[in-house]
Amino acid sequence: MHQMKTVEYNFFVEDMSCASCVSRVEKALKKIDGVIDVSVNLATKKATVNANTNVELDTLMSAVDKAGYHAVKINDQHRQLRDASNENS
Repeated sequence: MHQMKTVEYNFFVEDMSCASCVSRVEKALKKIDGVIDVSVNLATKKATVNANTNVELDTLMSAVDKAGYHAVKINDQHRQLRDASNENS
């Protein structure tokens, strides 16, 4: 049996405020061909997507943006927080 390779993407989703927001983000991500599983956490504002290796992170983030939310790469988020704390020093 041939097992397809998959990849897990994690990124932040900003501007979510309720369970309906989570549902809309999950629905937008699940529409993408090659996406296997989606989990969006409102409390942490983090999305986890398991997908075939042909799915690009930019495609996932674009779908979130088109759904009316703002997707942020986790490394970018950490960099923004670090820059903000340096400005406050």
